[in-house]
Amino acid sequence: NGYSPKPICLTRRSRKRTENSDRLRLIGARRQKALNYFVLARAFLALALLRGSPQNLPASGLLLGVSAFAYLIMSVGAYVLRFSIPVALAVSLAELAVATVLVGATLTLARRGARLLQTLTALIGTSAVMTFLSFPAYSWLNDAHEAGVSGPDHRLVAFLLLGWSMAVVTHIMRHALSCPPWVGLGVALGYTILSLSIMNHIMQGLGV
Repeated sequence: NGYSPKPICLTRRSRKRTENSDRLRLIGARRQKALNYFVLARAFLALALLRGSPQNLPASGLLLGVSAFAYLIMSVGAYVLRFSIPVALAVSLAELAVATVLVGATLTLARRGARLLQTLTALIGTSAVMTFLSFPAYSWLNDAHEAGVSGPDHRLVAFLLLGWSMAVVTHIMRHALSCPPWVGLGVALGYTILSLSIMNHIMQGLGV
C-alpha cells in the first residue's frame, strides 16, 4: 500500500505532459494555418501587382471554391451600390459562370486544359482582391453617376480600373498559355470584350 501513490503521481504528470503537448501541437497547427492564409493572400496580391504567376498557386478545388466565395462577397458588395441584393448576386454568379466558360474554352483550344484549376483560381481570387482594393473608387464613381456629375476625372478613373483589369488578365493568361506578352494581351482583349458583351445581354435580361 505504501507504493500506490507513485503510479498515481506519474500518471498525473504524464497527463499534464500530454495535455501540454497537445496544446502546443494545436497552437502550432493554428500558426501554420494562419501562415498559409498569409502566403496565399500575398500570392493573390502579387498577381494583382503583376509580380506573381498562377503556377505559384496550388491546384486545389477547395482554394478555387474559397476564391469564388470571396469574389461573390466582394462583387455583391460592389454591385449592391447600384442594384438590389438578389440582382447583385445574380450578376456576380453570372460573371463567375462566364469567366469559367471563357477561360475553359481558351485553355482547351490551346491544349492547356491541365492548367484550368490554377488559372481560374488566379483570375477569380485576384478579381476579389482588386474589387476590395478598388471599392472606394467604385463608391465614388457610383455617387457621381447617381448625382449626374460624371466628368473627365471620373472617366479617367474608370479607364484606369479597366486598364488594371486588362493588365492582370494579360499577365495571368500569358503564364497560363506560355505565350509572349502580346499574345496574352490579345487573349485578354478578346476575353474582356466577350465577357462584357455577354454580361451586357445578361443584365438586359435581368432588367438592369
